[in-house]
Amino acid sequence: MTHFRPEMADKPPLLGSWRRLYAAEIALLVAFIGLLWLVTECNG
Repeated sequence: MTHFRPEMADKPPLLGSWRRLYAAEIALLVAFIGLLWLVTECNG
């Protein structure tokens, strides 16, 4: 039997949906990794 958990029905504080929030987080991670790669290539 599943129980309703009201805290799980909340929307995220930013971007309006969890899917958008996770997509933004992944995009930021990819951008950060790219930035680190760029810095290491320019200093190498």
